Amino acid sequence: MSPVKRTYQYFADPQNFSTWSDFPQECTLCGEEKPGFEGPFYGEEDVEFLCEDCLAAGAIVETGATTNDGDMESLREQLAEAEPDMKEEQRAREVERRFALLAEQTPPMATHAPLLWPAHCGDFCVFVKEVGQGDLKEIAPRGDGLSFLMMHLVETQPGQDAQNIYQKMRTDKAENNHVSHSPAVYLFQCRTCGEPLLLSDEES
Repeated sequence: MSPVKRTYQYFADPQNFSTWSDFPQECTLCGEEKPGFEGPFYGEEDVEFLCEDCLAAGAIVETGATTNDGDMESLREQLAEAEPDMKEEQRAREVERRFALLAEQTPPMATHAPLLWPAHCGDFCVFVKEVGQGDLKEIAPRGDGLSFLMMHLVETQPGQDAQNIYQKMRTDKAENNHVSHSPAVYLFQCRTCGEPLLLSDEES
């Protein structure tokens, strides 16, 4: 399997947990056949495949589409709290810069439904991986995966039940996302304080 050439600030392992394809396909933007990323991409214009060079260049902005969507409201509020002396115009530029990096130069997540990428401590989090019960038991204090999920789950839909999600989620430690699981649980981590955040979705 050909490796991902670049590292990404907000995505820890795109080769295994994004939509990476090492089979060369025609890039929608440059027309060349290279390895790269399949969708989903968000926008009115149909972008089916994006080579890594075009992703790194942020070329998707030309189409009006994005690779990811982020929790801009939380980002603004957190940045205002973290940097109270920053002028409003400067803060707005910084929010736009971080959103552009996430939305135009970060690989897309493989999810069942569109998710808002979480922010923490005034920056977007890094997406670590999809996790199973085995992962949660390994990283949870005293191996209590359910309590860890209940404590760190960020609600993406009203009424999400952490206990129900835990019972139905994959039971192993996830090496990749090549087999779809529903519900799926995604581990993010704050780039500043290391706080873990868990998001979940399922097939409709």
